[in-house]
Amino acid sequence: MLRRESGPTECWANNGTVRVCSPADLPRRVGYLRNRKANSPTTEERLMRDTDSTLDSTKALSYSAPSAINIEQSVVKFDIENQTLKTHVYDNNIEYKDDVEANCPSHEWQSLSCLTDSTEQSAPINFDLSNRANLPRGIDKIRPHIENIDNVPLLVSLFTDCTSSNTKEMLRIMQDYGEVICVMGSSANYDSVGLFMQADASVAVEPLYPQLCQKVPSYAPVKNGSISPVDLSRTLNSVACSLSIRREDHLSIIYLIVEARHYMALMWNTVQFWLCACLSLSAMQLVAMLVTLPPLLTSGQVVWVTVFLIPPLCISLMGSIIDKEMMKKPQGKKQICINFEVAVYILWCYCARFVLMVIIVVGLYAGCLTSFCYDICEVRNCTCAYFYFPTYKSGERTEWYDYTPNISTTQDFCLVLIALHLFAISVSFVHRHYSIWSKSPHKNHTWMRVLILLSILQAIFSYFSFVSSVSDHQNYRDFTKIPLAILIFGFLSPLLSLAVNEIIKREEIKANLRHQRRVRLDFGTKLGMNSPF
Repeated sequence: MLRRESGPTECWANNGTVRVCSPADLPRRVGYLRNRKANSPTTEERLMRDTDSTLDSTKALSYSAPSAINIEQSVVKFDIENQTLKTHVYDNNIEYKDDVEANCPSHEWQSLSCLTDSTEQSAPINFDLSNRANLPRGIDKIRPHIENIDNVPLLVSLFTDCTSSNTKEMLRIMQDYGEVICVMGSSANYDSVGLFMQADASVAVEPLYPQLCQKVPSYAPVKNGSISPVDLSRTLNSVACSLSIRREDHLSIIYLIVEARHYMALMWNTVQFWLCACLSLSAMQLVAMLVTLPPLLTSGQVVWVTVFLIPPLCISLMGSIIDKEMMKKPQGKKQICINFEVAVYILWCYCARFVLMVIIVVGLYAGCLTSFCYDICEVRNCTCAYFYFPTYKSGERTEWYDYTPNISTTQDFCLVLIALHLFAISVSFVHRHYSIWSKSPHKNHTWMRVLILLSILQAIFSYFSFVSSVSDHQNYRDFTKIPLAILIFGFLSPLLSLAVNEIIKREEIKANLRHQRRVRLDFGTKLGMNSPF
């Protein structure tokens, strides 16, 4: 207990805070007891017992605080308005035993900064900390700590050796363990050049120059439009940076982060669509070969799809507007290894979107060839070998009818089906994390324009392809000879593909929500919730 004639009279630690009571907060009988002599010994003893009980309860309260702050006289110091206070410790007979001088600046007695004068002294802990993080000291201890103990240094920046070489080494360590580093530093400091070059992404910021005189500006631009040495140094230091910011630039870093996340999400979505579309095209060619069918597409048609159809459709997906919920979604860790669960998720989420297109196109391709074969055999006395090749027997040998003109007609029909299916599947990729009834794809105006343009170009290409494949061959069958059932099912099948994609996307959204909940609880370290303590 600290006493004084005026001002705060009592200071003690409770629950990690400091309380200072004025004389008015103490019982009035304590001050009354101090300023007058008691006439009756019985009354004085009774008042002193009340005072002692108050002091004992205060002392017990301070020692029972959860923070267990050490209030030894050599540790705790107080001061008010740079004046000297004397700590009076008295017993039941009001005899002073010890005087300790303590200093504490004015208005700082309400903070924790005046509790201890040494951070090396550890306060007594009343609970188990055997599982707390033991952070390494020194840059040379980082790698052994990560390999032998835990990966806490990779999760939080708690290293204090902030020299340029040590910071660069820490960046290199984090990159070696799979972290992607973004560095923001001063463009006027030449020590930042090495850090900018070491990081994966770097942002240079023009600092505030020191003000040496109030009447003279700290920095003045050079006249005649020439570049000053300071500007030249800043420009050279920020050559390795992706972005260089000046003081007068009105730029929001948070908005840049939102745009960067949005851009990377769209880029990853575009790459996924492009990769799946190309793989599905190859899968259709492979399946047609395995079932002994002619090539599904010609080399020119493959070039048309892979060069002039898929890339513009993929790039148009980048025109989606920024998602307002982007910053609320936690970012997971890099998936370095692919386990069985991830492989199953990829097969379910991506292959199921395009496998229906592969099955439908190959099936309709075989159906068209079969119908053409039976149509020819109705006119000629022949049979269909391998369900699509018309053959007839001439004596003891079997001869084949020329069937190549009909293959061109069927290939042109399959090319139209592939284009329609890709257009339908791209609808689900416009807003990857929202269903079409939650966010309509027409909000992506770039995708709408590209879709209309590609539809026109595909119609023109298919028209010239059909015209060029017209033949005077007696076995030739044109587009009108395709069965009506195949035509109806073929032109309605993109809607079925769109419905399947929306069902898969709905399940994917649910899986992503579960994954986000796990990411919020994923500490990525052995110590779990106790790291760092």
